[in-house]
Amino acid sequence: MGLLDKARTSQEFKTAPGEAPYHSMTSFGEYESLILKIKEQKTSIDYGTQIYRIISRYLSINKGILFFRADDKENYTCLCCNGYDITTNNRLRLDSGFFNESEIKSNLLSRQPFKLSIPLPYFKSFFSTREFGMIEGMYIIPVFYNSAIISIMIITEWDDFEPENWIDLFKNIATVIATPLMKSRIALVDNEFKYEQSVKVDHEVLLRERLNSVKDNLILIKLNLSSLLNQLLEDGNGLTAINIKKEVISVFRTMSGNDAEIIELQGNSILMIQNKDRIPDKDLYLFQLSASLPLLYTNLKDSPDLGSEVFEIDETTNTEVVIKDLL
Repeated sequence: MGLLDKARTSQEFKTAPGEAPYHSMTSFGEYESLILKIKEQKTSIDYGTQIYRIISRYLSINKGILFFRADDKENYTCLCCNGYDITTNNRLRLDSGFFNESEIKSNLLSRQPFKLSIPLPYFKSFFSTREFGMIEGMYIIPVFYNSAIISIMIITEWDDFEPENWIDLFKNIATVIATPLMKSRIALVDNEFKYEQSVKVDHEVLLRERLNSVKDNLILIKLNLSSLLNQLLEDGNGLTAINIKKEVISVFRTMSGNDAEIIELQGNSILMIQNKDRIPDKDLYLFQLSASLPLLYTNLKDSPDLGSEVFEIDETTNTEVVIKDLL
């Protein structure tokens, strides 16, 4: 491992001070404690992240990714990863091309983990040139739920060697995590597509059109996610800022109902647009948004400061002034 790898901390898992890696306490021939540790995890929005963190530390995985199916098509987004450079972190995803690869197709028919001795050209656009050139093999672990692949784990580097009987081990792990992993993500899957669409629009145009066509009184809530991002990224859970924002927007959209609009602003801010009659108590609503996050992210001990700003809109509002303040 080079100095650049050792220095990279923002996207990697960290072992707490005084805490030994799992594999130093348990030989690679004993997996019962790993399975037990996985079974003890509560189903929450960050279940996949917590599970991957346990597995990667226990088995000394230096570089790996956990993908989850994003929609009803063959598109998978990165839930978390460790060991890769930032360029790779921002590219990681899987699409239908993954399943069109003949070697992938044939191996998936077995419904069990498998290894590719060399990385397929398909993966080249999802890794930086440096990272792709360092891959000597890819371990691929599909997770099935009701006969459909809901998640895929890919490992490209171990600290030493892969564990003995790794295929049976990961097949067991995939079986154990399938249902809770699905439950942890099911409420967010539909919203993730809406998020992808929202980041492509011109927010100033959208906001101006929305405010200039006001027929009902609106409430606009601007939230800053910087504090939340800092806390979660510092914990070394393998999350990226992009994934955290996607998940938070999905959660807030679910809490706010289908009538609410949520758009991503510059920096780490988001804007929630809602009818006033849906939020009779603004302070309580803001408290609920912040208080929901420690319940969703198990490593988040306190409700984060979301730096909220509230704008109430009616027919007397100078919308251009509001737009300027928001953007």
